[in-house]
Amino acid sequence: MTKHFTQYSESNISIILSIEYNGKIKRKSSIKIYSNEQKKNKKQYQLKNKNKIKKYKKNYRQENKTYFKNYGLKYYKENKEHIIKSVKKWRENNPQKVRLIDHKRYKNRFSWGIPIPINDYFENSHLHHLHENKDYQTCIFIPAELHKSIWHSHKDSKSMNKINKAALEWFETQ
Repeated sequence: MTKHFTQYSESNISIILSIEYNGKIKRKSSIKIYSNEQKKNKKQYQLKNKNKIKKYKKNYRQENKTYFKNYGLKYYKENKEHIIKSVKKWRENNPQKVRLIDHKRYKNRFSWGIPIPINDYFENSHLHHLHENKDYQTCIFIPAELHKSIWHSHKDSKSMNKINKAALEWFETQ
């Protein structure tokens, strides 16, 4: 996979540099000369055929699935440390997005729907699903210590009743 950068562009001339994602220069530069008419036509074609272009790109990716998979694996092996650092940094800088992503992942795992908390998130809290009357979306943020102190499983109504009682008592005192 290659990224193209325009080094210089004027009315009908563009000088382009092509670099692979691992940083290797694929093509030092290429000069493309477009007439104004060609530029207009290209832009109009792209606007008129958005779906066609999208479908073509999707088919191309599907037909070359093994290439992209192997390329991705190779890229990951060569840049593993950099990828891990950048992902870790992004997760630290975007805690709200991380929380949403984790909730969506959890939701998909259990097909419970997107959680609807009855209170706001606070530091050192866990999201606890109440599971009242087969409603899997209603939940509450409770202190992590409280959540960990009572073992519970959404499949066991006795344990859920215990933790729900403790969670709601805590919530009423707040």
